Amino acid sequence: MRRRRNEVDTTSLTSEARDVVVALGMFDGVHLGHRHLLSMALEDARQMGVPLHVYTFIEHPQQVLRGVRVPLLMPMRQKIGMLSRLGVDCLHLVHFNQVLADMSYEAFLDNMIRDIGMTHLVMGYDACIGKEGMGTAQRIHQEAGRFGITVRVVPPVVVAGGIVSSTRIRTALQHGDLDFANRCLGRSYTLYGSVVEGRRVGRSLGFPTANLALEEQQLLPPDGVFVSRVVRADGTAYAGMTNIGTNPTFQRRRTTVETYLLDFDEEIYGEALEVQLLHRIRDEAKFRTAEQLSAQLQQDVVRVREYFSA
Repeated sequence: MRRRRNEVDTTSLTSEARDVVVALGMFDGVHLGHRHLLSMALEDARQMGVPLHVYTFIEHPQQVLRGVRVPLLMPMRQKIGMLSRLGVDCLHLVHFNQVLADMSYEAFLDNMIRDIGMTHLVMGYDACIGKEGMGTAQRIHQEAGRFGITVRVVPPVVVAGGIVSSTRIRTALQHGDLDFANRCLGRSYTLYGSVVEGRRVGRSLGFPTANLALEEQQLLPPDGVFVSRVVRADGTAYAGMTNIGTNPTFQRRRTTVETYLLDFDEEIYGEALEVQLLHRIRDEAKFRTAEQLSAQLQQDVVRVREYFSA
C-alpha cells in the first residue's frame, strides 16, 4: 500500500511497468460484460506486447457522488481472485474519495499516464471519469490523440434483449429473479463467508444448517429458500438448501443465511464457504408449528434432489 498523488491509495499485485494497457471499471460481480471487456483488453495487450493492468475502485463511486449505499455483488477478495485468473498482469485498487470525484478527466488521465505508464485505455461504452462525469467514453476516444494514447471503447453485451450491467443484475436479484441474474453473471450468484454457531434450530428439526457470516455486506435476494451448491476451501462441493430470511416461525428478526448440506455430517464451524445460489424454490413462510415447518423442509429437500438429478 502506498500513498499516491491527491491522496488516492493504490495497491498493485505486481511491480509496475511502463507502456501498459489499462482496463478501467468497477467490475463489481465480474459479469459477462466485464469479462468481454477484459478479453478485449487482454487481446490488445498481447498484440502490443505489453502488460495488462486493471484500474478499479474499492468504494463504489455512487457512495461518494450521491451518498447512496450500493450493495456489492462480490467481496473485494473474491473480485481480486477472479480478475487475477482472467489473465490480468497488474491490479490497481483505488480508494474512490472526494479528491478523485473532484478531479477533472484530463487530470485523471494524466495521472494514469504518468504514474502507471498507460499508453492504451480500454473502457466500456457507458463509462465516464472526472468531475461530473465529463470524461465520457466517447469524449475520451475522440480526444485520445492529445493525450498521446489510444482508446478502445467496448460495446455492451446483451442477454435476453437487455444490456448486461451490475445495476441490472442488482435489480434482478432484488426482485427475486435469480435465474436471470445468473444468466447475466455467466455463473451462479455466490455468497461468501465463514460458518458461525447459530441457535441450532435446524438441528432440532432434523436439518442441521451452516450459519454463514458474510465476508462483506453483499446484496441478498428477497427472503426465501434456494437450491444451492456449497463449496469448501479445498474445492469439495455439496448439494445444499439455503434459507435467507428471519425464520419467522421462531420469531427471529435478524436476517441470516443458513444452508443445509445434503448427505453431510461434519462440524465445520469457522470454515470458509462459497454458497452458490442456483435456483429459488419458494418464499420464506411462517408455519404454525415446528412440525409443519419440518414437513415443508422435507418437501424442499426432495425438490433440491430433483434439481441435481435432472
